[in-house]
Amino acid sequence: MNNYPPEPPPQNPSTYNPFNPYAGYDPNADYVPWLPGRQGPRFLPVVIVAAAILICSCCAFLVGVVVGIELPGIIAPPPPPNEEQPPPEEPTPESFHWQIIYDFKV
Repeated sequence: MNNYPPEPPPQNPSTYNPFNPYAGYDPNADYVPWLPGRQGPRFLPVVIVAAAILICSCCAFLVGVVVGIELPGIIAPPPPPNEEQPPPEEPTPESFHWQIIYDFKV
């Protein structure tokens, strides 16, 4: 019915069993007691890599802001001295500054 090979007879524990390759594996052999709730040291490298990615991305963003936005304004040539300024244009209705003031009298 099934095509599986027959199970071999029990062997000495020191020999390799191809039907159960993890027979001598102890899952608690790599337990790290100072990581509560974790069964192995695989959690710590993930935290280190995630923290490094976050720190590097924040630093890259800040360097990009300084180099891309602030630095060109810092090293830009100063504006030319006040020479002949063109006369101010006549105000248009679109450029008229307006505000509404409510005078409440009680």
